[in-house]
Amino acid sequence: MGQTTLGRGASSPGAWLLYAATRTTGGDSQTSRRCPPAGGAHCQRPRHTASHCPGVKPPHRSHLLGFTFRGKKIRWSGQALEDFKHRIRRLTKRSWGISMQRRLRELRLYIQGWINYFGLSEYYRPLPGLDEWIRRRLRMCYLKQWCRPRTRIRNLIKLGTRTLTTVSLGLSSKGTYRLAKTLATHSGMTNKWLAEQGLVSVRELWIKFYYA
Repeated sequence: MGQTTLGRGASSPGAWLLYAATRTTGGDSQTSRRCPPAGGAHCQRPRHTASHCPGVKPPHRSHLLGFTFRGKKIRWSGQALEDFKHRIRRLTKRSWGISMQRRLRELRLYIQGWINYFGLSEYYRPLPGLDEWIRRRLRMCYLKQWCRPRTRIRNLIKLGTRTLTTVSLGLSSKGTYRLAKTLATHSGMTNKWLAEQGLVSVRELWIKFYYA
């Protein structure tokens, strides 16, 4: 039999499909080179691994509903943590002119909701640092609200800070975020006092959720 040539005059739809398939795969010669007939050597087609398929990512780089995987452990993704920090910055923004009671309530509702969703994460390491960072930003908000040096000195003395330490803070020209890390603010606005005002701990909520 001679070689079959398909042109525009081909009347069979099946012939057109076969012609298109051979054109797409590179013809019979290319197909025979890549995949030997049955009974021969194994197929020489390249495996579809992550390196050959750009759309396939390894588990530790894949994100699913805010979670990622590290080995057999599930964690929140880096983007989810950044979104959490961004929302905390908005809730503790110094220029947000609301009462501290409302600010603490908004913080409590958001942190509790975030832990209720991301409490499945087995990543404990950043939690103490997150608590420390949130407390510092909240102390900054209190100092911003007590804008006058005399008001800061009076309120910190009421909270138990030594007078000399409080006066040095009141006379300081540093910003509120830097002052929020000083001895005067820590000795007056202690962690226990902030908890009494309504601040919840990310670490304690995670422990309660994870080991419940």
